[in-house]
Amino acid sequence: MNIFWAYLRFRALLWALRVTGRLLLGATVLVVLAVAAPATLVAAVGVAGAWLRGWPPARLWRAALWALPMTAVYLAGRAMQSGTWRALARAPVHD
Repeated sequence: MNIFWAYLRFRALLWALRVTGRLLLGATVLVVLAVAAPATLVAAVGVAGAWLRGWPPARLWRAALWALPMTAVYLAGRAMQSGTWRALARAPVHD
């Protein structure tokens, strides 16, 4: 009978560790989404618009990939315009 209770305690401990890990992962994801709120909002609107139009996921991926060169041009221009890394990091907020 002693082995049975040890096994039950072990299973309860595993369950508690899994739940704790899932909660920490969820909290981390929420914090990252909150920090990247502007990008998260744009991505959510893009996904909602594509879903409403009935686009397959591959089409949305292609559209996002086609937008990456302009993002690189924007970042390169802002890097040349701003003098410091701090100014470059704050540039999207001020734009």
